[in-house]
Amino acid sequence: MPAIWPSAVATTLQMLLAINNTKVTLNVDAGIGDTTLTVDDASPLSTSGFLTFDDNSSSPETVSYTGKSGNDLTGVARGADGTAAGTHVTGSHLEMRWNAAYHNTLATELIAVEQNLSDRFGTGTNIVVPAARTFTLAALTNQLILGATRTVTINAPTPASSSRIWTIPDISAAGTFAALEGTQVFSGAKTFSAGVAISATTNQLILGTTNTITITAPAPSASRTYTIPDAGGAATFIMSVGTATLSLSTSLTVTGTTNQIILGTTNTVTISSTAPAASRTYTIPDAGGAASFVMTAGTQTIAGAKTFSSTLTMSGATIAMGGNKITGIANGTAATDAMAFGQQGYFQTVYANSTAQNTTSSGTFIDTGLSASITPQSTSRVRIQGYINVRINSNNQETICSLQIVRGASTVIYTITNAGTFKNLAVISDWIDMTIPFDYVDSPATSSSTTYKVQFNANSAGNISTNPAASSGMVMVLTEIV
Repeated sequence: MPAIWPSAVATTLQMLLAINNTKVTLNVDAGIGDTTLTVDDASPLSTSGFLTFDDNSSSPETVSYTGKSGNDLTGVARGADGTAAGTHVTGSHLEMRWNAAYHNTLATELIAVEQNLSDRFGTGTNIVVPAARTFTLAALTNQLILGATRTVTINAPTPASSSRIWTIPDISAAGTFAALEGTQVFSGAKTFSAGVAISATTNQLILGTTNTITITAPAPSASRTYTIPDAGGAATFIMSVGTATLSLSTSLTVTGTTNQIILGTTNTVTISSTAPAASRTYTIPDAGGAASFVMTAGTQTIAGAKTFSSTLTMSGATIAMGGNKITGIANGTAATDAMAFGQQGYFQTVYANSTAQNTTSSGTFIDTGLSASITPQSTSRVRIQGYINVRINSNNQETICSLQIVRGASTVIYTITNAGTFKNLAVISDWIDMTIPFDYVDSPATSSSTTYKVQFNANSAGNISTNPAASSGMVMVLTEIV
């Protein structure tokens, strides 16, 4: 049987547990090949081990078993420990004896322990590590414990990927290891072949003793490299508090945290730059002399010619021109330019005329044929002015003509009742020609093209016609009023 140690630590059962005065009786005959034995009471027995038949034979059979199930011994190996298997009848006795298996198992484990210790420390009065051997810490703890009552434990964590060799250099004198905790003084120059990483626990360098200076680096979202440039001479770091004089040979970048430059102390001036949608470059031109920025508040005098490359919008503001004038306004007319600066209240005018001839004797309004369209601003009003020429035939009755102004297809916005009246008195002709004027201001509240038209009707058996003479005509003028 091979030794269990040093691959593992042997258990009590693996070392063959011995129990004094243990004897059981066979309850069922045992054939030479049976691997289960039934006894009268298996409770005194260990869960595995060796038993010997007590049959007064000079070569009694020894059996081994690996388990118990009630009073059955299972996993029985017949003729164990160099004995011969035989048959046994009910009533035969089995005893737990100190036989060769118990002795040999114990001897094997002891020899394995001694051999392992000898391999590591050698033999003799003083335990030493032979030159041809290495000293290996057990992977269970990876520790060296020094001392007795107050011990010092040296831990070596298991390397992540492969074995490591850590060498203690000859420092030519007594020395001390550098520890993570406590205060120590380092003597001699220390050269680091790689970067010195500050523990992520604090990310700090502490300089000094009583009044210390702590340099803190907050943990970044990704690794960073901060480079201290060669200042060409003695220099000082820029601090977030205190007063410092800066000599800048390159541009000054304001951090995106505030996008601000603060000037002054008690009464400060803060220059803020809102974060743009994309990077921007704002250029301060050479004004040719001392100058000030144009501000959104306060009163300022602006000197010099200012050229605007796009529309200049004045929201609710007034430009006082005095004796000056604005010139060079493109894409406008004298009327629209003057209107834009409050010099008059008219923005546009539309003219239309018609010589259409239409006749009606009905009280239902019909089109005269006179109409015009205009596209105003949404806040503008529209003045509708003009006249129509009609002939009223009375047929010996009083005939009345009425007008109405219609916006769009059917919206009546203004009606003139009894715009023209005629009755034949038998001393003059049965008809009369007359001109009927109209004038109305509408508020369409739209910026879309809007059409206005004039309609007329007759209220009796007489009839009314527009443009009795084809050349007389009708006129409509639309004027946008702002």
